[in-house]
Amino acid sequence: MLLHGLPLYHIDRTVEETGDKFGDGSHILYVNGECTDDTALGRLMHDFRCVKPDEMHYPVLREKTRYFKEDEKGAVQMSKVMDEIRAQGYAEGLMDAREEMMQAKEEAAKYQAKVAESEAKVAQSEAREARTKADAEKLTIKQVLRMLRDGLAVDKIAEYTELPLNEVKDLAALAGY
Repeated sequence: MLLHGLPLYHIDRTVEETGDKFGDGSHILYVNGECTDDTALGRLMHDFRCVKPDEMHYPVLREKTRYFKEDEKGAVQMSKVMDEIRAQGYAEGLMDAREEMMQAKEEAAKYQAKVAESEAKVAQSEAREARTKADAEKLTIKQVLRMLRDGLAVDKIAEYTELPLNEVKDLAALAGY
């Protein structure tokens, strides 16, 4: 983010349109942990990153690090702290996983509801089509019977209704014509 190689960055909020300082008292300090030069801050960053107490500059950090790394009581204490942090992280991970699982279940339920709704609409549409087709067939049969009653030839009825000739003949036979 801040690639100027400085050890410290002072950041104040400003009004973008005018460039004036916002003046709310907030102030951000970014410390570049990569900068380990021979300044007080650089030596401190070196010590924060250092794994060997004997290579540290500041005596307080060196002794505390030696205690937690090399002294049995300090190592046990640090181990307990690390176990607590690990357990807390594990618990938080479980909670996050549970939340994600619940969200996934909710999304799956919503998706299934949409699929069911879509299937219901398709079924309704198919039922409408079937009723329409059945109504059209009834109407066609009524028309065929009327034409037969009026004495129209079966081949003409087939031509007018666009029904196959054998179906018109079957209807005529069933109706007694």
